[in-house]
Amino acid sequence: MTKTIHCQSCNTVQPKDWKQGDFCMECGQVVRTDVHCAWCTHKVPVAKFCRDCGFEMVAPDMFGVARILIDGNVDKLSLAKQIAEMDEGTITHYKNLYNQQYAVLMNRVDELRYFEKFTVYNDYSSNLYEDLIKEIPFDEALLEKLKSGSTAPFDGRPEKIIESIEKSPINPTRLLGLLAAVQINTPDWKDEYRQKVVDKLFESPYRYNFSGNSPEALKFQVEYFAALSAPEAIMHYKRKRNISYASLSPYLKHQASFVEQHWSSLEEKQKLRIIPFLYQSRKMEGLREHIEEFDHLIDLAYMSDKKTLRSSAAMVAQNDKWHWLSISESPYEKLGKYCTEISAYEGSFKNAVQLFKNGTAPLKAIFIDNFSLKKQKETSKELKAEFAKLLEAYIHGREVKNKARATHILSQISPKENAGVEAVKAIDDNSEVLALFDKTTDIPMCNELVEKLVSYPLDSKSTRAIKQKLIFFDLDISEEAISALFRHGKENDNNQVEAIITKIMSYGSKSSFYAAKVYFNGILFENAEDQYEDIFYNSVLSHLKFINPNSGTKENFKPNNEHADLFFGGTDKFVMGFLSKIVTSEFSEEYYRIFWKDKELHWKNWLKNNVDLRTQVLDGFTNFLKSEQTDIEKKTWILDFIEANNDILEKKDAENLVISMKGLPAVSTTKYKGAHYFLSKIQEVFKERFSLEFQINEI
Repeated sequence: MTKTIHCQSCNTVQPKDWKQGDFCMECGQVVRTDVHCAWCTHKVPVAKFCRDCGFEMVAPDMFGVARILIDGNVDKLSLAKQIAEMDEGTITHYKNLYNQQYAVLMNRVDELRYFEKFTVYNDYSSNLYEDLIKEIPFDEALLEKLKSGSTAPFDGRPEKIIESIEKSPINPTRLLGLLAAVQINTPDWKDEYRQKVVDKLFESPYRYNFSGNSPEALKFQVEYFAALSAPEAIMHYKRKRNISYASLSPYLKHQASFVEQHWSSLEEKQKLRIIPFLYQSRKMEGLREHIEEFDHLIDLAYMSDKKTLRSSAAMVAQNDKWHWLSISESPYEKLGKYCTEISAYEGSFKNAVQLFKNGTAPLKAIFIDNFSLKKQKETSKELKAEFAKLLEAYIHGREVKNKARATHILSQISPKENAGVEAVKAIDDNSEVLALFDKTTDIPMCNELVEKLVSYPLDSKSTRAIKQKLIFFDLDISEEAISALFRHGKENDNNQVEAIITKIMSYGSKSSFYAAKVYFNGILFENAEDQYEDIFYNSVLSHLKFINPNSGTKENFKPNNEHADLFFGGTDKFVMGFLSKIVTSEFSEEYYRIFWKDKELHWKNWLKNNVDLRTQVLDGFTNFLKSEQTDIEKKTWILDFIEANNDILEKKDAENLVISMKGLPAVSTTKYKGAHYFLSKIQEVFKERFSLEFQINEI
């Protein structure tokens, strides 16, 4: 049965929810003055005897003296009398002993009281006081424990806050300090400190501190959700959710369990403090039935006169209007930045247009970095076109650092064809070009971005990115770009560039022509064989196809005047380079395979119709046959060609060839049998056609 409380001054009956310290509604005096009983330490009304234990009460200023005497085993019945008979000096001594310990107690209480400014409940310090007052005089171990940790004043200095969170001997102080610190908004409490605290809130060991069903555990759970409802924690949670929703499963289960067990027991003011965090999961199983109430509470939170609560409500509500008001009202504050980031992630084209018309440069950059196209399909063409136009202006502005990201967005939303290609030209930072190149799948943009990449000093990141892109897309790359890649490969990263050039040559495109042209000239005239050795063995070179940039037709490479001019700038240059390589290069066979094998008919026609060229080639053959650098068996392709196409030779040509063949190493039908076979055939043909005889040097 509830006790009836009367005012100690006017005897008026007080309301049922009366609590200690309330004033009387009739006379305005304190309803009841309670004091601590020195024996049981309960707070009881002022009277001759304690209401709870019957102890004869002592004057309030003698409370400390009584506590010290109790520790000395003075009995309950004689304690008050003994104090009354004490001399002043003894009383002063006992009071000093008590005050020393009371100061230690109050240091711990004041420490906790500082954090109460930011907690939902405000009775933690008074409860701690009641818990500790009954322990005075403290035993030695407890006294040493209470003396450790931070000391007053607790005035909000960052080092004091951190020391309390990390070193307070009172566990609830450490936990509540952690939760309160997220919400501290004093000028000295910088974002860097607050972020460290937020990180800890989302670590599993801390989450496990806030569970259970006792009244005290419930209060701590409310405090935990209140801390998670602070703007910094809301932002951390949203970013974490965007990266890995699965990692938040423990928090979702915690919310559902909490609402199911405790929601109905909370007062509205407590629900308001925690609704921002819970509101984010309102559609989850276990919370869905409270959606209507949650919506009402978030509206109340947004209308609150407490800026932090109002800010959190704006952040979690998927409300473009609330977001924009927060952005426009706080453009230079965290809230403006947070709501910009959230609005961008939610893909608000409406807020995008408003921000890029009226917002600050830093907020525009935040918006671009976080903008999602998730609402692109449901957004009107007109609104997308308006944002695209604003983006174009933004990209061409000075000192814009995220042009690459903006260009990617523009390419996705602009009604203009190739709008992204034009925007790429405005990007003047290599890292941004590379970032956009990695992200985009727009082929015209990729083509333009390659040209941009090669205009900067190339490195392994750039060449690797180009190689990766070529796996999935056939790009049109200019001769200048391929040349830049080729030069880089010669000096640095040839493995990546080898793969790039090989891939491009396989397209059968105009870029294939440029790649082959750069490669052919590089190996024939720039001593690039060793750096690009692997390309020699790729089958694409044996049957190279490309689009002729002059005619636009798809062709196979063949030795003739047109292709010699197209690839090498002239017949003489190509033939001299080829003949020189088959004589001097260790890759002689590869040059034969690329430029001669399966092209013999083209060579025959070319030589037949050009006497000077025939003379040049036959001289080259003569030098090659004389060369001791190449095994004779690897020269059989020349002997084969001479025998099969002897009809293009004149007697003088045959005579020069005979001189060379006489100097060949000895052969037989078992050793170097290929060479022996063709030499025998040539021997017969030359005798019949030119009346020339020569002896084969046989083993």
